[in-house]
Amino acid sequence: MIVQTKRLIKLPESIVTGLIFALFVCFIIGKSSGAIYYYYTDSELRHLWTKFMKNSDKIHISGNYPYLDCFKKSAKKYNLPLPLLLAIARGESDFNPKAVSIANCYGIMQIKWPITAKDLGIKRKEDLFNPCLNIDAGARYLAWLIKKYNGDLYFAISAYNVGPARVTKNFVPKNGRQYASYIYQHLQYIITKKYQRLQKLLLLEFTYYRNALIVMNYLKEKLKDVRMDIFKSEKYTYDIYILYSSEKELKRAIKSLQEKVGLKPLGKYTF
Repeated sequence: MIVQTKRLIKLPESIVTGLIFALFVCFIIGKSSGAIYYYYTDSELRHLWTKFMKNSDKIHISGNYPYLDCFKKSAKKYNLPLPLLLAIARGESDFNPKAVSIANCYGIMQIKWPITAKDLGIKRKEDLFNPCLNIDAGARYLAWLIKKYNGDLYFAISAYNVGPARVTKNFVPKNGRQYASYIYQHLQYIITKKYQRLQKLLLLEFTYYRNALIVMNYLKEKLKDVRMDIFKSEKYTYDIYILYSSEKELKRAIKSLQEKVGLKPLGKYTF
């Protein structure tokens, strides 16, 4: 099995060997525990998004998310589930109002400039850095997509990433499918964990979400004490990050990575 990455990374032999079994592990983990990090098939994804939408009024979040009042206001205004808006914001920018991508997408909800932004009534690019305005624009766009696809959330989420011109009622492109799976991962985080502001250190970069997921699941099996998650970068890579709340935790994670799997993070750090 070949793992494609955005940059060439020489993985230790132990990891290369482990990756042969990683996809199997990924499926076992997901099916046995309903894990957040299970890569779903196309039909499973559509079913799961449909199920979420039907039961969204029974789902509650915990923790004081950034700009939560803005998210609540927009969710109510456009009749959208609050956890869904939070999941997209976490997946798109990890709640960073200054986020900018190479595709000219800006702010918390990564609104594309200029066409999508102007269609949503935003005339100045700098306004996209206004957190509440950006959240409202993203919510409005998502609500429009859901209506366009007759309530099918799977298609709407995919189109949020690749654009409605590329998603039809009979076809979702590969990068749209992986994005829908990626956002579902963040949705599960939102509805199962209490919000905690954590720091991140880049561990590995991947072109494809599925490959990042396979490797992270493998590492999670090896490193029970290291917190990790996947976030889409401004370059549209899917990157594994070490999550930590203190320098002590980061030191412990780096030591565990080096001793157990021979990995060193790509991100810079100083102790």
